[in-house]
Amino acid sequence: MTQAEPGTVSHGTLRTDHLIVAFMACLQDHDHPLDTLNVPDWDDVAWARESIDHVIMDDEPSDGTAFFLNETLFDLMDDLAPDGHGFGAHPGDGSDFGFWPNDEEASQ
Repeated sequence: MTQAEPGTVSHGTLRTDHLIVAFMACLQDHDHPLDTLNVPDWDDVAWARESIDHVIMDDEPSDGTAFFLNETLFDLMDDLAPDGHGFGAHPGDGSDFGFWPNDEEASQ
């Protein structure tokens, strides 16, 4: 697994389907070992990987899709963060998701 570079992964959208696709592509690009993670809800990861087409077609995400995005994918993306950075929304633009300096690191 390689670390990501600081900066944007997805910008200008809050659509669940767009975010899932962008985050999954980033995980794949950095060779994240999804199968070796100790995640409590592995079925949610497997479900999303097998049914991404269904997720993309839904205008209203299901509770399982929202959980997968907000709990599982955000945690997996944080694994890719370079030293001194975390994954999340940019402090000045809530539709800009990427790897940003940690507050403690930035204030030093």
